[in-house]
Amino acid sequence: MDARAVQSERDKHKKKPNSMEDDLTSPFQDVPMTSPTASTSSAGCSAAMTTSSADARLFAHHVPGVVNRFNVPLKEEDDEVVEIPQTGPSSSIVKHLLNLERRTDNLVDEDCDMISTQFDKLCRVDVTIEAAFNQPGLVAKRTPPRWLALERLTTLEDVHIAWCRSFVLCLDWAKLLQDYTDLTPPDQYTLLRNRVVSVNWLCHTYKTYQSGCDGVALVNGSWYPRDKNLQKTLDPGCNHYFRLLSEHLMEDLVVPMREMKMDDGEFVLLKALILFKAHRRLSEEGKIHVNRVRDRYIDALYQHVQNQHKNFSAIDVAMRISRLLLLLPSIEHLSQQEDDNVQFLALFNLANLNGLPYELHSSIKQHLRHDDDTQVNEVTSNNFGEAMAATSIARFGVNDVL
Repeated sequence: MDARAVQSERDKHKKKPNSMEDDLTSPFQDVPMTSPTASTSSAGCSAAMTTSSADARLFAHHVPGVVNRFNVPLKEEDDEVVEIPQTGPSSSIVKHLLNLERRTDNLVDEDCDMISTQFDKLCRVDVTIEAAFNQPGLVAKRTPPRWLALERLTTLEDVHIAWCRSFVLCLDWAKLLQDYTDLTPPDQYTLLRNRVVSVNWLCHTYKTYQSGCDGVALVNGSWYPRDKNLQKTLDPGCNHYFRLLSEHLMEDLVVPMREMKMDDGEFVLLKALILFKAHRRLSEEGKIHVNRVRDRYIDALYQHVQNQHKNFSAIDVAMRISRLLLLLPSIEHLSQQEDDNVQFLALFNLANLNGLPYELHSSIKQHLRHDDDTQVNEVTSNNFGEAMAATSIARFGVNDVL
């Protein structure tokens, strides 16, 4: 890694005179979104390349924000995805979103085996929000996500490592999603800046559900336990960050997911619904676009539940959709709790959460605090609205509400 090149990149962004917070000028470059189709499957980072070097270089060039910090092309590992059997109009939407999940997970740095031992050193938080959104590769090296590994208990160092890798995963995913890139660059920045934390907590929750662990699964293969005896062996800072989050995540999210036996299609649709939530700082065109896209994904969720549970009555379908939508307020609550945790740990210089994590989490709080009186309880009001919508679906039927 060329340290001078990275420092130069950071200095270049720091010299920009205009603050993104003040003028909402997006750091995103208006670059076309293209990607070669991945070929054969690969089980791990050390497997043979599935995409040619030329195609990988082309991919890295055209994906906004992909930064090659190791002078080697990125590659996409094409792990086999088990698709959910689908019929009906929602099939293409769900399949497309599932494919985006695979492509995002498989977007890795080519020489990840060679530099895997340096991961903690290549995970950086000393970058501005603007630089991070424009070039997420500055924040973390793209290693294969290892949510289900559960190979060891998490450490204090894992807190910022997992935060950085999850942040990059979310940005990479959004930049592959056409409904997102159809927004203007300023609206892209506004939307993702306010939704990235919630999107990441849905991912943590669903991967924890898939892994079967009692706690929180992290992207780097570690996990945080709910077991009090195991918690005693961990760093106090780690416990401060995860203890309350793990209780809330398990009781209010993972347990309901297990009871419903939530599937991958429902996960990717909820993930899109969390991202496409209109924010008052969006342009009028952006708000219209976000609401239109959101309605389409709600309809796709309805169709998906119908297709996957053909023996369900209309009431059963409505009840399942209600339970799925009622997960969203709990995700928002997790995000707000993490805001507090990050600010606390950063205040005492713990877990290396100063810089980007602190700036991102504290700025979201500041947006709410400086809103006018009608917007102060924006998150709470929206959560309540989602819960009421879900309850209405259960009582009066899906079609009446949607």
